Amino acid sequence: MPSSPWLPHTTSFPIRPRFANPRPANWWLTLRSTIAAAGLFLIITFPAFSADLSRPRNVLILMAGEYGLPAYDLVLHKIRNVVKEGYSSPLNWYAEYMDTARFSDFQEEKAVIDFYSQKYKALELDLLIAVGPGLTPIFRRFGGHLFRGAPTIILDVLPSGIELPALFRKPNMTGVFPAADPQGAIEAALTIHPETEHLVIISGASDMDRLLGELALTASHRYEQRIAVQHFNGTPLAEMLAAVEDLPDHSVILLTAYHLSTTGTAFYTREVTRELAARANSPVYVLFDSNADVGGVGGNVISFKKVGLEVGRIALRILRGEGPAAISPVREGLLEYQFDWRQLRRWGIPEDRLPEGSVVLHREISFFEKYFWAVMGAVVFITLQSALIAHLIILKRRERALSVRVSKAESRYRELLRIERSTRLGELAGSLAHELRQPLAAILSSAQAALRFLKSEHLEPGLLREILNQIVADDKRAASIIGSMRTMLKKRPVDTERIDINDLVRDAVTIFRGEAVNRGIRIETDLDFETLAVAASKTQLLQVLLNLMINAAQAMITNRGDACRLVLATRKKDHYVVLSVRDVGPGIDPDHLDKLFEPLFTTRQEGMGMGLAVCRGIVEDLGGQIRAENNPNRGAIFTIELPAVNDG
Repeated sequence: MPSSPWLPHTTSFPIRPRFANPRPANWWLTLRSTIAAAGLFLIITFPAFSADLSRPRNVLILMAGEYGLPAYDLVLHKIRNVVKEGYSSPLNWYAEYMDTARFSDFQEEKAVIDFYSQKYKALELDLLIAVGPGLTPIFRRFGGHLFRGAPTIILDVLPSGIELPALFRKPNMTGVFPAADPQGAIEAALTIHPETEHLVIISGASDMDRLLGELALTASHRYEQRIAVQHFNGTPLAEMLAAVEDLPDHSVILLTAYHLSTTGTAFYTREVTRELAARANSPVYVLFDSNADVGGVGGNVISFKKVGLEVGRIALRILRGEGPAAISPVREGLLEYQFDWRQLRRWGIPEDRLPEGSVVLHREISFFEKYFWAVMGAVVFITLQSALIAHLIILKRRERALSVRVSKAESRYRELLRIERSTRLGELAGSLAHELRQPLAAILSSAQAALRFLKSEHLEPGLLREILNQIVADDKRAASIIGSMRTMLKKRPVDTERIDINDLVRDAVTIFRGEAVNRGIRIETDLDFETLAVAASKTQLLQVLLNLMINAAQAMITNRGDACRLVLATRKKDHYVVLSVRDVGPGIDPDHLDKLFEPLFTTRQEGMGMGLAVCRGIVEDLGGQIRAENNPNRGAIFTIELPAVNDG
């Protein structure tokens, strides 16, 4: 009897499907009776059919080996996961471990089969899954009684190239039959270790162990000209472990299966692999994936995960109503090159020697690989943050440099404004001199009159007081003119006050009168009869108005005779006070209208282009606006609009 981690059995008292056996007198009577019985049966039992469809399906898994074999854990876990994901109806799972490796006597096997048959006699099985290895002898001896009629899936390890036994080709059977590949394992080991000179094959004493050991030994014969081969067949574990500690250099070990020693001691191949790899001075290759992660380097192994996946898929098809006969047995695609990354490092095996498509288990992931996206995100964040900080530092430096340049430009701008004011006052020098000449002449005349009055014999205090008051008034007038000039020349804090635009126009006309006489310009005023009050600095508004008047005078410099005329007008428009300055010069070039108030723009060779820019700045600071346009008749008009101030 085979020994291994697998196998199901049945009994001499199988669960049998019930069949009707009518005995008609002739075929016609039989046909009529059958049809009538079938119709009556369907009518009477229809509710029973409905109830039967909702009953839980029963699945029995018989395993040939003992409880706890690692291969069973991998296979059963995969089967149940596949079925659970694809089958939503209720299922009852049953599992039995036959332990045929240690209880292989015919009578013992028969007793176990009888026991299971009796145990499940009253249970209607929907699916039987028999798990080996070593099922062939059991089905040969007891297959006729093994839950006859139940759909069956066989899972057993068969040698490669061997035809599927007739025992497993019955209508109610299908299965998954992986084939161990000792030759592929040896070929992989020799490819990975081209310097190999010594091959050690290790196998146990159970039927399956001996079968796999013989297959490996047979496969090694093709390399006998290249390497020496040594076979430990069921050797007691302690003796074998002592032997592998001192193998010759350039040796490799192939562990096929070890479930039983010649002394009768049972083992799990997985545990033998662990101890063997810990003691051996050479790498250990294996045939099953259940042994590939406990010390074995790996090899071309049977993947029990793939096996369980295929069994689960077949079970799902049968539970959904498909017959086993319509499902072809699976024998290919169950092997996989698997290698343990830890053992590759231990034995210094480079991964480029592994067969193409190999699966590397337990690869140690570096911190960078494990947290690649987190690291990349941090790197990108730090890079962007650093770039942002650098950009901000550059911007700060540029801001400081720009601030210095702006400060210098502002100083130059203020100096230009001062020069502009000085230039304008220079142009008004004649008018200022004329205006100062009048109060000074009046003061002189009043002083002379006072002296003559004092020499006379008749002193009149009232008349003397009147003369002195006139001197004071004329002096204040001269001081006011000089103060206006000083204010325009020097920058002082702006004091806003309530100003009557009409009075401002009169003062400007008084200051400009001398200049107008020299240029032959006639000044006309068209002032609103109402008081037009605004909140502003009188000095600044006076500067704006005088600037516009000087520009108008210069525009009419080519006029002949009495054609020079300057008109100043005021009026009230909604909530604004409007002041306009109109000349009869040639007008403004239309291309220049949009540029007149820009700094440094001028059409005069001796001009600096700051006058109108200053005017606009002053007016806009007061909440108003200034504009220029051509008069339809002749000349240009400059209009100022300022918010009006209520008398209250």
